[in-house]
Amino acid sequence: MGGIRLINKKCSRCEIDYLGIHNQILCNNCKSIGYDRICKSCNIVFITQYRYTNHCSDCKKDKVWKRGKFPERGKSISNSKKAFFQTDRGKETAKSVGKTNSIKMKRFLKTDEGKQSLIMRGRKISKIMKEKISKGLFTPKITNTFTHWNAVIDTGKEIRKFRSSWEACVWYCNQHWEYETIRIKYIGIDLQDHTYIVDFYDPITNTIYEIKPKCHYNDSILKIDAAKLFCKNNNMKFILIDEKNLLNYINPSLFFGENKKQLEKCLN
Repeated sequence: MGGIRLINKKCSRCEIDYLGIHNQILCNNCKSIGYDRICKSCNIVFITQYRYTNHCSDCKKDKVWKRGKFPERGKSISNSKKAFFQTDRGKETAKSVGKTNSIKMKRFLKTDEGKQSLIMRGRKISKIMKEKISKGLFTPKITNTFTHWNAVIDTGKEIRKFRSSWEACVWYCNQHWEYETIRIKYIGIDLQDHTYIVDFYDPITNTIYEIKPKCHYNDSILKIDAAKLFCKNNNMKFILIDEKNLLNYINPSLFFGENKKQLEKCLN
């Protein structure tokens, strides 16, 4: 009574008669060698210990199974997930999963492997951001360290933001100048590659302008030297705007209302 019933079968590989279960296709000897399979990705015949393996080892390394043969199915699943997470149950699930993942991640980041992973991730993100800055695909949204206010100008059509009131007022009087459109690569004091984002470029006179107080000149000497060399190689002019010549590029009579307040900050 009970047990597995064995029946007479013929091995599909060696064609030897043997006793096996009803869905067995190989004799025990051939089964120990592995199953013959055809890779669904590259169509190469390979042997595997698992009967229903769909991809050879090379295709597994390339993770072809992640790409999927039916992209529309992936979209369907994605849309279903989005719809689910809009429901009350989905929101509770997301909150629960988020808490669990947060605990696991904090625990992982305390390990040596986690700390190393964090360092590598930081380097990768830093490299990506530097490339984007260098190509002009991204401009950091920061404020200058020597200002403590919002440097904005109202043109009547839009509100323009700048890193300092000096930049804001100079641009308001020279609105054909391009703001932060030129990138110059240079080697920093840390001997690493950096990207210098030029303050302004005047396409009419082919001149680039750097706006900087004299007290910050020495801190930016490498960037300024790189800008001068860049101008020399590209037949351009470089002008440094500081306290001495700032008013040469600002017309106070143009400022009214909120813009006049920005001028007052600039001149104080």
